[in-house]
Amino acid sequence: MTQGCIFCEILAGQKPGDILYENEQLFILWDLRQPRMGGHILVIPRQHIENLISLPDELDQMMMRYSKIASRALIKAVNCSGVNLMIANGQSAGQTVFHLHIHLLPRNRIIDIFSYYLNAFILHYKVPKNRQKALVQRIREAIIQEIQANGEN
Repeated sequence: MTQGCIFCEILAGQKPGDILYENEQLFILWDLRQPRMGGHILVIPRQHIENLISLPDELDQMMMRYSKIASRALIKAVNCSGVNLMIANGQSAGQTVFHLHIHLLPRNRIIDIFSYYLNAFILHYKVPKNRQKALVQRIREAIIQEIQANGEN
């Protein structure tokens, strides 16, 4: 665990966080700092790895495989037609938490990227707490179903 890292602290139980799935190598987390759009989740290695360049080769395929699984789960759970994957790699690229994580952002024709930024950063829309809890549960269940369907553990 790296002191001061929010993801390490969540894993250690020192900070709250909705972990949707975890195994020995990685975990999938509801992004509680950005509840503006239902379904923004993160795929994160358990090991504190600063950025994509530092990711060991033995983890890169697993990170992408579980990003793919979680993307399929998001499409089912939040009824979106697409998912953006995003990695901010380094401070100049917008990385603010220096523990590698892949953002998965659900998209559809109604809530496109422009609408997302308008709602999130100009209008400051937030998904209501009761809806967040239901979304977290739906996404968690969809991830588990996708993992089981793919023979993962």
